[in-house]
Amino acid sequence: MNEQQAWFIRNRPGADRHTDAQARWDGLSVIEKRGILFALLESVIILPGTKGSHRFEPSTVIPVWRTQPTTSVV
Repeated sequence: MNEQQAWFIRNRPGADRHTDAQARWDGLSVIEKRGILFALLESVIILPGTKGSHRFEPSTVIPVWRTQPTTSVV
């Protein structure tokens, strides 16, 4: 089953769109970027920050990647 899934992921229609989107990320609109992220992420876990600090802490953001990518990647 894993071989079949790996083959499908490599050969699905639009499989090259991900690398194309990565190369042109800066030129994409927010809606297009959001669509790509929704297709790649299952969820995002936000841990509590430091009390009293009003700074963004990247270490508190944990992405949960999809195990099966959707075919709607822009």
